[in-house]
Amino acid sequence: MDPALGPPLVSFARLPLRPITEPQPYRFDRATTTTLVDEATRTKLLLARHGLRWGLPMPQGEGTVLLMRTTVGLSAVLARLQARADFRAAAGF
Repeated sequence: MDPALGPPLVSFARLPLRPITEPQPYRFDRATTTTLVDEATRTKLLLARHGLRWGLPMPQGEGTVLLMRTTVGLSAVLARLQARADFRAAAGF
């Protein structure tokens, strides 16, 4: 696999974990949703261009689309509400 694929894929995989891994309390905002959409688009294009050459499966199907739309939609609603939460405290850490 091309070493150039690693960092963008890891970065994209970590995006949904930002509310947990970043300083608490975490506040959802429009930038959060924008970053999520931008990274998803960039990762999809990167995989479409390079992933098939290395035999990486392309995530397809209704389940993948539903999951991404749900993630973006929830992020957008929480950003609109300017939601804030201390996820570590809620989880008892």
